Amino acid sequence: MNRRSKWVLGILLGCIAFGMTAQQSMLKQVLPEGMFRKMGLHKLAPSELAELEKFIADLVTVARTTPSPPSVSLPSYTYTPYSLSFSSLDGRAIIVGQDPERTYLGKISSNRFDTDSIINEFGRGSKYRSDSILNDFGQFGSRFSSYSPFNPYASDPPKVFIGTQFVGYLTKNIAKYPRIDPDALIGYLRSQSR
Repeated sequence: MNRRSKWVLGILLGCIAFGMTAQQSMLKQVLPEGMFRKMGLHKLAPSELAELEKFIADLVTVARTTPSPPSVSLPSYTYTPYSLSFSSLDGRAIIVGQDPERTYLGKISSNRFDTDSIINEFGRGSKYRSDSILNDFGQFGSRFSSYSPFNPYASDPPKVFIGTQFVGYLTKNIAKYPRIDPDALIGYLRSQSR
């Protein structure tokens, strides 16, 4: 979107917010004089300015009359804004894959002897297990799988839960929020390993 498009969108949103109608001279009311000049609107002939205002008024009308999208049902879990500090997850949180089977991928635990811990190299943290996030060739550990926390473009990275409460996505994908970086988490767990 170019600068002029952003300004027009801003004007449109301002007109909606201030309840302007097609009968009012919107631009001079919504924009400070400096912005009006910066946008070059002072150079428009009165007829061009009126045409632009009519165009914006029509957009406001469309925006106001467009029906809201239908409501959607929420997933079965609820989100509680837990602190995403690693220590608050250690020993309490589990990881669930977002594949069709919702595969249990292990526990976030610094106890390397816990067979469910993602850092137990003979348990859930084995690089040979098909359901391990540390298997570089598996669907949950590959840098190319949409279910892997290590794929920076993953569409369905694993989710982290404490009990039934969704805490965040375990992913390198910065578009997902709230996000827990898998490398940082594993580094933390290994540094705290007992």
